[in-house]
Amino acid sequence: MRIVVVSGKGGAGKTTFSVILSILLSKEVDIELIDSDVEEPNSNLFLNSALESASVYRKIPRLNSEICTGCGKCADICAYNSVVMVKQKPLIFTDLCHSCGGCVEVCPVNALTEADDKYGEIGSGTSGNMMFKEGRIDVGKIQSPMLIKELLADKSSDRVQIVDAPPGTACNTVQALYGADFALIVAEPTPFGTSDFKLIHELTRVMNIDSAVVVNKDEGYSKDFYKLCESLEVPVLAAVAFDEKLSQYYSVGNLKGYLENEDITSYKGAVDGLKSLIMSEKKNG
Repeated sequence: MRIVVVSGKGGAGKTTFSVILSILLSKEVDIELIDSDVEEPNSNLFLNSALESASVYRKIPRLNSEICTGCGKCADICAYNSVVMVKQKPLIFTDLCHSCGGCVEVCPVNALTEADDKYGEIGSGTSGNMMFKEGRIDVGKIQSPMLIKELLADKSSDRVQIVDAPPGTACNTVQALYGADFALIVAEPTPFGTSDFKLIHELTRVMNIDSAVVVNKDEGYSKDFYKLCESLEVPVLAAVAFDEKLSQYYSVGNLKGYLENEDITSYKGAVDGLKSLIMSEKKNG
């Protein structure tokens, strides 16, 4: 089962909840936490897992201009305009390339070949009885959705996967949501937070993914937000007030210490709700 933790904006508490819920659930369920915010993965700051990293490559075209006849077939077949003809020679924009290999296939003189291009790394390790993975895009590379797809390619594990998704509703988040069995939306009940919540909820609805919400930093003046959730038929698993102690533990990367030493009653609703969802999924096969 794959549960993807999303938020309509950065700073809503998505990573905090991903880590906290993973740690708490791992006491009763086999968990794999996956940080798919590949442009700035930070879940491991709170786990301190020793990671084994593997480089990730894609195929990009390389041109031998000496044998190129300038026929233009490579540019004609490229659906992404990564190959254009300039003075009867192909000009290749590798950042636009989707590694389909079409240009190489249609070249009649084999002037184009495929070369490996490293664009990121996938790290894996353990934290207690919990498994952990993260993706990390190389500086200057723009293939984040491709790396997320590679990171989440394996759904065969018997462990429940909790995916810390990129914030917002752009391509990275859409890719992280592919294959999700359930989406947990972390939302702030502020005017801006409410607007962003509507966007991420609409995304999960369009992708036909069931969702629930955790209300973070709830200061007791959020009746309109709860009415909105009710009108959208989105269940609220938990409401968590702003906690200065949590901020202090967070600032030094010690969420485990927070869970061990402080009152975490407010997280119980989210944990119990997810646990019921997981047990129901396992029962139904």
